[in-house]
Order: sequence, then C-alpha cells, then structure tokens
Amino acid sequence: MTIIPFLVLTIFASTVWGAISLGCFKDTQDRDLKGLMITIDHNTPEFCNRVCLGLGFRYAGVQYGKECFCGESFGAYGAVPDTDCNKPCTGDGSLTCGGTWAQNIYDVLYIGCYIDKSSRDLEPDWTTTNDNTPVSCIKHCAENGYIFAGVQYAKQCFCGNSYSAHGKAPESECDYPCPADASLTCGGYWRQNIYIVPGRRS
Repeated sequence: MTIIPFLVLTIFASTVWGAISLGCFKDTQDRDLKGLMITIDHNTPEFCNRVCLGLGFRYAGVQYGKECFCGESFGAYGAVPDTDCNKPCTGDGSLTCGGTWAQNIYDVLYIGCYIDKSSRDLEPDWTTTNDNTPVSCIKHCAENGYIFAGVQYAKQCFCGNSYSAHGKAPESECDYPCPADASLTCGGYWRQNIYIVPGRRS
C-alpha cells in the first residue's frame, strides 16, 4: 500500500469529482482497498474521492473519521449495516466517514444516468460491441484521449470531452444489462451511464 505526502495530495484536490455511494463495508488489517491509505485532519468523502480519482483509482473509502483509502476492487469482507459507518468526518462533522473497521465506499468514476438524443451527448467517438461493460468502455475512451465515457443501449460505448447537453435522467432508466456482464448496467433506450475517464497513474 502506498502512502504519499499531504503536499502531493493538494495537486489532486482540484480534480473533477463524480461519485456514487456503494454502501458501508467491513475492513480488516489486511485492507479491503489496497492501493492507497492516508490519514488527514480534514477528511471528507469528496476530498477522498478527488484524491483517488486524481490517482486513477476506481474506488475510494473513508473510514474512522480521518482515513482515506483507494483501490481497484472492494467488498472482500462483505457489507455491514449503514449504522456501522457512524464516525463524523474530520473535515466536516455533519458528514460520516466510516467507522471502526467499517468504511463508506464510493465509485469515484461514475457520474450518473443521462439523456441522449440523435444529436449525441458524447461525441465524436462511439462503438458497438458484444463485449461492452463500463470498464471496457472507459478503457477504450482512455486509449483515445477522451475525458468521459458512456455506455448505452447495452452494446454501445460513447466517448467525449463534455456531457449533459440533454440533461440528467433517473437512475432507474439506465437499466439495460451489459452483454459481457449482466450484473452491470449499460444505459438504456436513449439513456447512458456516464463515467469520468481516470488520469493515468505515473
């Protein structure tokens, strides 16, 4: 697990932030999120999410009020009740930042479900593939230098540098299973799940 100086973290604090809460999860000494751990006096979910996003990680977790974790996978020890994540954040006492061996975990790349139309929201790059998932679409968009990725109508992957030209949609309208992994959703009919393409790690 990498620990980096606080001064380095200020570089990432200005990174665009989009995230969705995945719930409260158990942690142990053999950490669930293994990519990065820092302890900070002004911890909040947003700050931790910005740090993890800036470093190119997929997930962020806040724990014990002052701890921030980043990683590529989560949930090794299972979910716990939301009441176990009950510690006030050191950066904002009105928010909770996990608990004792419990952490609030976030998908830092996910922005939300958005409307699309024939005048595409994400352009100019898009493909159709039977192997489509959010991860594969994000990878495709990253390789081609785009900032945002969107999965739509199950098999479609869109890339672009701006989004939300047609507005946001309810999450329930992005309900098409991805062809490569039916446990994930890949947008819907004229609806797309939009993700931030993470920066490359040095």
